[in-house]
Amino acid sequence: MTAPTEKQLCNWLVSHDSNLARFRIPIPLDVVAHETGADPVEIERYLEGGNAPCFHVWEHEHAGKVSRSKPYCLRMSGPTTVGIDWEDSVVGAAESELQRKGFETCRELGSEADMGHLERTCSLKGLFPGTNQRDLWAIKRSGSEIEAWIIEAKGKEAGGFEHYCFAEAMGQLFEVSTDVLTALLGQKRRAGHGLCWRIANTLARAWKEQGLTCTISLAVLVPNWRPDVVWEGGRVCGIPDFYYSRPLAPRRATFCVRDDLRPRLRWFKYERAFRAGRSSRPRTVFDRSFEPGAGLRFRILTTEHSAENGEFKLAGFA
Repeated sequence: MTAPTEKQLCNWLVSHDSNLARFRIPIPLDVVAHETGADPVEIERYLEGGNAPCFHVWEHEHAGKVSRSKPYCLRMSGPTTVGIDWEDSVVGAAESELQRKGFETCRELGSEADMGHLERTCSLKGLFPGTNQRDLWAIKRSGSEIEAWIIEAKGKEAGGFEHYCFAEAMGQLFEVSTDVLTALLGQKRRAGHGLCWRIANTLARAWKEQGLTCTISLAVLVPNWRPDVVWEGGRVCGIPDFYYSRPLAPRRATFCVRDDLRPRLRWFKYERAFRAGRSSRPRTVFDRSFEPGAGLRFRILTTEHSAENGEFKLAGFA
């Protein structure tokens, strides 16, 4: 039997069938409670309790064809807010957390005018989101020290496409060759444009010429909530882990943490391709012992439940 809180939340998600954009910004629990009639404490307890997630299957258009194939789940996306595992909502959760950490933030930047402003001012103030630019920016300045983040995000997609999505984000961050991406994805792909890498190098040079010390982090941001629901084989399936578990596990174990490039016979094709992409970048970018102020680095950020207390956290800063 469905618990009252679960039923109220599921019905509330259905009521947003034509209003997905509302989830671009985290929604306060008290607002959800008012609109659903559920108790805010019970809502939080349910969403943090490891229950089967509430979800709704949204419409999706691809190549002119509309289908219902996006089972986005309701999640805690902050200490007192909710969101879903749609890309824009994941970005909203990360943005709110970065703001709580004292960063200026802005979405969808990357034009020449944006970069000129950043080179001159070292600040996001006065900039406004564009269209189809870099997903999320964050900057914090303390005297002559600057910490900046350039983030490419991926929400949940169709089941089985998690490696594709992760590779696509890597190609946006770094200049990954066409051979590497083709091997990784199993189909012919153009080389990753690596705009984030070029932008980060340009900003680092400009800021250092002004006598400033900077740390610029290039990051992939993905949802890491579990259990999860995916679309697979023409139906919705529950899974105990999170959507990006397969591509993230080897990335965290070897791609980002250990300096281990020795060949291994049992690597899957996509793992060999990732390692080829890693070896094309300076090793310091992937060094977990990176010292602040040393230049450029790569990180994986995840929105997830804290293992300690079940609360929301944005992991991957260390």
